Amino acid sequence: MPATSAQHARLAIASARAREAVTRVQQLDPHWRPQSLTSRDNRDDAEVMIRTKEAETSEGEARFIALARAGNDDSYTRRDASATTDVLAPRGELVGDRSRYDRQVRIVTPDEFENIRTELMGGARRIDPAARYDGVWYKREDGSIFGLRLSRDHGLTLDVIEGIRPPVVNGIRIHQR
Repeated sequence: MPATSAQHARLAIASARAREAVTRVQQLDPHWRPQSLTSRDNRDDAEVMIRTKEAETSEGEARFIALARAGNDDSYTRRDASATTDVLAPRGELVGDRSRYDRQVRIVTPDEFENIRTELMGGARRIDPAARYDGVWYKREDGSIFGLRLSRDHGLTLDVIEGIRPPVVNGIRIHQR
C-alpha cells in the first residue's frame, strides 16, 4: 500500500533526526556508519523505513555519548563563542516551548536542538561529570556547565548543570520533539 501523508511526514522527521545523529557522530569519527543502515529490507513499507530511521537515530546518539565519554571530543575552542544565555535565551526568553508536565523542560525541534548543541560546544571543554550523571559534561568559557545524556523517552537531551544567570538556571532541560 502507498504511504499516507502522515507516514510521509513521520518519515521525513525520522530521516532528518537520523541524518543529524549520524552527522554529529561523524564529526568525531568520520568513517562511522550505523549498523541499522544495512537493514533497509523493505523500502516499500513506510513503517519499516520509519523504524529504520529511528534505529539509526538511537544508534547515532548512543555512539556520540560513547565517543564523548572516551574523550574523543576534545575542547571546542572558539574565540567568538556566544554566552550561554545568548544561546539558550536569545531574547531574554528560553528557547523552545515549555513542557506542560515540567516547567524546567523546554522542547525544541531536532534542527533547533542541533543548532543549540553546536553553539554550546563552541567554547566548551569536556569535564568529569558527577558520579550520578549518566552522560557527559562540558564547561563553557563563561563558567556555565551543561550536560548531554540519552533520555530513554526523549533521546539526546541537554541539561543545564550550572547556569550563570536567569532565565538560564540549574536544572533546565532541553528535549527534542
